[in-house]
Amino acid sequence: MSADPQLNDPLESALAGIERYRNEPRFAIENLFVVKDLKARRVMPLRFNEAQVKLQEEIEWFRARARPVRLWICKARRAGISTGCEANIFHDTMFNPGTWSLILANQNKPARNILNMCHVFWENLPAQFKHDLPPEFRNRPGTDSLIFPNIDSRVYIATAKSLEQYLSFGFHNIHGTEVARWEQGDELMVSLYPTLVDENRSMFFGESTPRGQGNFFHEQVMLAAESEGRHGGQWGGFRLLFIPWHVLKLSYSREFETPNERKVFSLSLDDKEKALVAQHDTSMEQLNWRRSKLSGPPFNADEDFFDQEYPSDLETAFLSSGFTVFSRPALKRLVQNKRHALFHGDVYSGEAKSTDRWYDLVRRPSILSEGEARARGYKCNTNEANYRPLKVYRWPEKGERLGIACDVGGGLLTTKGGDYSTIGVASANAFGPNELLMVWKGLIRPVAFAILASTLAWFCREKVGDECPPLLAPEWNGQGVPMNTTIDDYHLYDPHFKYFMPGVKGTPPSHHVGWESNGKTKPMAVGYLQDMIERGDFDIPDAACILELSSYKKYAGVGGDEFGGEGSHDDLVVVLYILAALIRGNRIAGIPQAAEIMRAGSASEDGGAEAFDPFAKEARGLYAGDDDDSLDGGEMDWE
Repeated sequence: MSADPQLNDPLESALAGIERYRNEPRFAIENLFVVKDLKARRVMPLRFNEAQVKLQEEIEWFRARARPVRLWICKARRAGISTGCEANIFHDTMFNPGTWSLILANQNKPARNILNMCHVFWENLPAQFKHDLPPEFRNRPGTDSLIFPNIDSRVYIATAKSLEQYLSFGFHNIHGTEVARWEQGDELMVSLYPTLVDENRSMFFGESTPRGQGNFFHEQVMLAAESEGRHGGQWGGFRLLFIPWHVLKLSYSREFETPNERKVFSLSLDDKEKALVAQHDTSMEQLNWRRSKLSGPPFNADEDFFDQEYPSDLETAFLSSGFTVFSRPALKRLVQNKRHALFHGDVYSGEAKSTDRWYDLVRRPSILSEGEARARGYKCNTNEANYRPLKVYRWPEKGERLGIACDVGGGLLTTKGGDYSTIGVASANAFGPNELLMVWKGLIRPVAFAILASTLAWFCREKVGDECPPLLAPEWNGQGVPMNTTIDDYHLYDPHFKYFMPGVKGTPPSHHVGWESNGKTKPMAVGYLQDMIERGDFDIPDAACILELSSYKKYAGVGGDEFGGEGSHDDLVVVLYILAALIRGNRIAGIPQAAEIMRAGSASEDGGAEAFDPFAKEARGLYAGDDDDSLDGGEMDWE
């Protein structure tokens, strides 16, 4: 019996070996490439460290789905990410003829430093893999490009000021380094991104350490964290890779000279170091490195600066500039208590393809996983085709007092930064911290959102009972008007939050359903939320909520203080401060008697019962004063 001819034919075997170098980037990089080791002061084989392994895993995630690599990378200083990105790009450039790549930095020198890595890679390649440079280069790589004419592959460098000369090019790979330092990053990306070839093998890496809030990199990190790679917000398909320093157990560690020295060190840990051990299982060697790094220049015991260069969590990585409403210690405490959701899915009304009225459908709620929803024939509720917008951290229990707050977006996929709607469900606890139980976030039109939110409210009501029904409080502002009017006109759910505005300076009194954020209510609600978080009186386990809280700022406005998240990322903060106002304002803290129950058939969609407010064109204004009943939960006359 003859053996496999490929094993007998030396040529076929050699060709198979070459194909492996071409098709397995990590195998080729670790076997062919060398780098300058600054500690050893010589070139050494490139063996992936922990950060580079995580980078390669992200690249393989895209490859397994036949998608082009699109990554924003928030990293610790000197983690080896720049080397890992450029090694992958240089491998693609060398092993795939006709590949053009670009290195982009804020200034020329950082771009040249990255190109010098390619020089080292090329100079130390085995002869059989080493392509020739143009004759005029005399075997010396150029300072602004690396060109291989025999395979028509090349690597260029550019800065924001020199990018214009490359706008007519088509690049298969782009490596953006220190993106947080890009000036006018939005405009730069508008020019840069069209030069990237749209094919499945192309790669875009944008990597940087955090550098405060409000810059282009911070904006893209927030968008990528929100989208989780589904559509990527502004640029499409981007995922976020965040590498905190404490996961790099070998790269960031310092050995002890003796076991006794290690024991003495372990007995000297301060509260922050003990928290790192408890939360991240940080080793004594890592803490020894951290203490040594923190005590010397440039940090000089400045922990905020250290957290910027060596972030430990994404939620506080960007806290270095501007006044944020919530303090770093309070946010750190929230980070320590964040948890994974016990359920991901969505809420559905009635049965799939049912033709019943909205009024009846919302009273037959179901919460289903993606697999269950698809199996039963339900269509996706969100415009971004996400079947998992609902995260449940704990199911409501009988007798709990719940508040349900909503921030209403337009639901358009084309809106920069997304146009999300959000829901938060919180439990008001009399003898312990108040709890955030559920979070929903997705792109959905306002009327459809009214049906979904009402359905979720009925689900929660089934859980806690009719004696203390959850209060539904969607925001009235902007897109909230059609949502609130839909709930009210079609009697989708009750109790539905009612806002009252007394007459002020000749303005007639007005009232409407839904929470209104204005110059009076918003500072009050944000103040309640701030106080609850600082006191540890609000358990918020959701990482996305904490991330938005970390960038929520206070500004000096024309009419007083104004609040908002960087890049308008405050959809979840809005529901949190509405929930805080409901809890502190005693809206859900105690209901003295059972509410009137709306049974199926007691009203109809075509106006069988009168809506609370026909929304006549009345002026709306501020509350009359802090001592008004509308602020402290006193009784009101709604007529």
